[in-house]
Amino acid sequence: MASYADTTHSLSKNRKNKDITNNVVNRFIELKPYDEEISALYSMTSSDKFHKDNKLGTYKMESKDKRGVLFLVNIIKYSGGTRYGANHDKKFLLELFDCMGFKIFYYEDINYAQYTNLIDQLIRSNHLDNIECFVLGILAQDCNIHNMKYVCFIDENPINIEEIYNRFNNINCKTLINKPKIFLFPICR
Repeated sequence: MASYADTTHSLSKNRKNKDITNNVVNRFIELKPYDEEISALYSMTSSDKFHKDNKLGTYKMESKDKRGVLFLVNIIKYSGGTRYGANHDKKFLLELFDCMGFKIFYYEDINYAQYTNLIDQLIRSNHLDNIECFVLGILAQDCNIHNMKYVCFIDENPINIEEIYNRFNNINCKTLINKPKIFLFPICR
């Protein structure tokens, strides 16, 4: 069975095969939860109340062990230099989602092929089973191609924002049907 990376044709003719850091090329990365110590930088207080909207409804977010999954990618290095502040953003987001009880997957300076492979692994895994919420964050640089927003990986291969959303729609990721899906793109130019 072909993976999404193999079957997608969006931008496939434009994909570059550059190696920016000489150590990233197409090294296989296994999907595994983040296991490094997450230090407390800020004081966070949990709410003891849940707002429920009677008209709109509210997603259930009450469990302690299946609260959600954060999949976070941080692209720090580029051919043009380094994204300053990237480590601060990483630390803050890891601490915030750790405090909320999310299972965290964190990857740094990966290329397009590694990203799509990790997403394929995540969707096929049992990590998304029975969770209450999914959050995907890509901290990176953006680029504009034909007036459409793209995110660039370390190899400077772009991915369209819509392509990222579509990987987690009800057709491609059935385990997240009727679950909130939050996408964070704090991108810089």
